[in-house]
Amino acid sequence: MKLPLPIVTRPGVWQQADWIQDRWLQGGIRFQSLQAVDVGSGAVASEQYLNRTVINASEFALEKAWPVLSIPWAMGTDNAFVKTTHPNNPFTLWVRVCLFFGVEVLVAPPGGLGWTNQVEAANNLWQARTIRARRFANLDELRAGSQQACHWLNHYRPLHNPAIHGTRYPIEVIARHADTLRWPPTITLTDHQDHTGKIHLPLAAGRITYIRHASQHRTIHIANVTWPLPDLIPQGALIIATITTDTRTLALRHQGEIIATHPYPITHPIVDPYHPPAKHGLLDEMGTKS
Repeated sequence: MKLPLPIVTRPGVWQQADWIQDRWLQGGIRFQSLQAVDVGSGAVASEQYLNRTVINASEFALEKAWPVLSIPWAMGTDNAFVKTTHPNNPFTLWVRVCLFFGVEVLVAPPGGLGWTNQVEAANNLWQARTIRARRFANLDELRAGSQQACHWLNHYRPLHNPAIHGTRYPIEVIARHADTLRWPPTITLTDHQDHTGKIHLPLAAGRITYIRHASQHRTIHIANVTWPLPDLIPQGALIIATITTDTRTLALRHQGEIIATHPYPITHPIVDPYHPPAKHGLLDEMGTKS
């Protein structure tokens, strides 16, 4: 069974983020590249790091991607961005940053084609205009080349029908909606850093939504915990599992209908987000019919 992808035609609604891992610079320097794409506009943001860490990803969202793309209502990622080793704790720094700014975290199913297709296409374009076309001696040179590539992708790649959007170019689509979009304040993650270097960001009210396939045992696995499904749910069925932090609940849906609700053991205090989240999630509004 296949869940239809949301249809998004405006910026600031749905973004996708993904790592390009273990690429090599001239001289044998290994690097990781992180891309984000705004689905409605097609605009791209990118940054390169020596290591793939949740701190780098969180800094990228707040300080690199959102100042260019705006803050979305939903951010799609794979499991690497929310994976922890603690039961009932999917609240990585990445998740906390998203929730704090009113962003629903949308976690794609393992191997689920399509849910990160926009950013994967951007990954290919980024590589074609940087590491496949030029050689870089160090990370600073690569970052400069990457920004040139993103500038071309955003300003000179004719993606849109001007009769619909008034322009062909991704960054101009964002500019035309700028007054209605949400933008980050001028803060950095280091503003929340203690004397040991650890970052403390409160857990805000919001949603984390997982797309999962029912196992042969009629269960799904989320944040190192296995959750039971009703007996009538067939193997392979797509389940939409949403943790709502302020109500401390996990709701399971199939074909748009709630099939189970469980208390979710959150011990952290919950704060109000900087930007209020949408009243309905991205998948709620599209009906989620399989």
